[in-house]
Amino acid sequence: MSEKKVRVALLGRLYDEDDAGESIESQKEILRTAAKNKNCLIVDEFWEENVSPDCPLEDRTAIRRLLTSVWNNELIIDGVFMARLTDLGWTNRKEHLTLITFFEQNNLSIVTFDETYDPDVWIGGCSL
Repeated sequence: MSEKKVRVALLGRLYDEDDAGESIESQKEILRTAAKNKNCLIVDEFWEENVSPDCPLEDRTAIRRLLTSVWNNELIIDGVFMARLTDLGWTNRKEHLTLITFFEQNNLSIVTFDETYDPDVWIGGCSL
């Protein structure tokens, strides 16, 4: 019997050339493949391309579209898949915690390459 697939939205913060020298398209494919390998069904994708690490939340259009879609029940998912938890916010702890709280209140897991942060045991995944 196969395990139920987790419905996720991909959230990627991508740069023209990342630390490994990979293109944006290559980075997207890496995230898609990793999500599928973790038994995730990709429902939608939200890409932040070349967005400054200190860009405020109100100027991050992709993540705002994700939040609005979840809030309005237009996007029915079990979680958000991203490369690293720090992709939520690199320089502003308040914004990072705002996003963590939003996902927790909407019963959404955060799945990364290395971990799954389940809202039922949220506090264990919140420390930075």
